Amino acid sequence: MERKGRARGRERAPLRKHRRRRIIKRWPAEQPGTIGWCATVRKLGVSVEPTDEPHDLHADGDSWEDVDPHAFYLGLEDSPAEHVVSYMLLAYHVPEYASLMYVVHKWEEAGRSLKEWLVAAYAWMIDQGDDRHREAALYSLWVDYFEVPKRASFVFPRLWRRLWRRDELLAASGPVPWEHKRAAYQEAARDPELHSSLARGLVGSFHDAFGQVDPVEARELYRAITIEDDEVRAALESVLFTPTRWRVVALITVDVGDPRWRKWVPEDVGPSFLVELAAVDRPRWVHRSDLLHGERWLGSLMHWAFPFDEGIGHQREEVPHEGAPPILFRVEGYAGAVRDVLGEVVDAWPPGLGPRDEERRPTAR
Repeated sequence: MERKGRARGRERAPLRKHRRRRIIKRWPAEQPGTIGWCATVRKLGVSVEPTDEPHDLHADGDSWEDVDPHAFYLGLEDSPAEHVVSYMLLAYHVPEYASLMYVVHKWEEAGRSLKEWLVAAYAWMIDQGDDRHREAALYSLWVDYFEVPKRASFVFPRLWRRLWRRDELLAASGPVPWEHKRAAYQEAARDPELHSSLARGLVGSFHDAFGQVDPVEARELYRAITIEDDEVRAALESVLFTPTRWRVVALITVDVGDPRWRKWVPEDVGPSFLVELAAVDRPRWVHRSDLLHGERWLGSLMHWAFPFDEGIGHQREEVPHEGAPPILFRVEGYAGAVRDVLGEVVDAWPPGLGPRDEERRPTAR
């Protein structure tokens, strides 16, 4: 039998080896513009010299102080690394948020090494920069990274491990998802020097518009630390031990089968409807807060300022209301129970913190 194979005398083509770019996970925190820093960024494929002036980076101005960060345009052809490195160099010379706000524009395009380098760059600004560097970096982290869960999950734990000046990072960490800051908070609770900043971080976790918190674990941390600032202690106690009081202004039941409703509401949730609530005291909200009338459970507050499309089929029941405009919430619970308390004042407790929390939920009506 004739054996099939490659033709006699034909050599097998050599395998071509593709060199894979090495991911660098640990970058030194170098002062921007120094020889060491320039050598480091070359590993990202960016060529910068210590003697570079603004015009070398296509920026208008004879000196860095003359550069307007909003006019610091690099061009669409620049790589993510060139973009990020250039703006971080600008932030060193012009330390304000306007210099940093454009860095995050390339986050989604950035590879792992560039993201790790960026964490090191922020670490230098916080640990070794002056007060202006530190203030700009912390604000940028708060609004550009910590308020976006996926970015926060990458940046916060790495910064926490790198920094020795951790106090202000803790204080700004309110929006960071709880699972990504739990270990840092527990570590801070064991260090009395960090108790003040941890308390501020807990306040932000509850009160920040994008705050992320496990209320029961937060209460345990509160009890484990010493808080000397009366205002911070009062802010925590107000949310841990007292409910937010709301007046029920309107109940809106909707056609839950409408695709426009399902755009915002997962398929697997329980009974869901909308409620307009007017704050009796200072308005605040924690995701999944339990709505109570006395000890009767009405539902869980799932979405503050729900973007309701009035074109969806719905029925509105309301009572007269004067004063500040009410806030529209999506609620998972029992519409009939809410209908019974229209016009009345109800309490909203963070999940797990209310009275008789484990006993109060009734069966559906």
